[in-house]
Amino acid sequence: FYLRCSRGTYVRQLAEDIARDLGSVGHLTQIERLSVGEFNIKDALSLENIDESGIQPYIC
Repeated sequence: FYLRCSRGTYVRQLAEDIARDLGSVGHLTQIERLSVGEFNIKDALSLENIDESGIQPYIC
């Protein structure tokens, strides 16, 4: 599922709490942060592009 949350939210704990409220147990096996503030994973560089020529367009 996708979750938009504020600073200080413990997503792993939220998953455990949801499972508990459903009368079960649970934990996360994978979590991916897609954005923080103005930074979005869609704008991230791949490892192959992290060299001087790859980052030059992003340097102010």
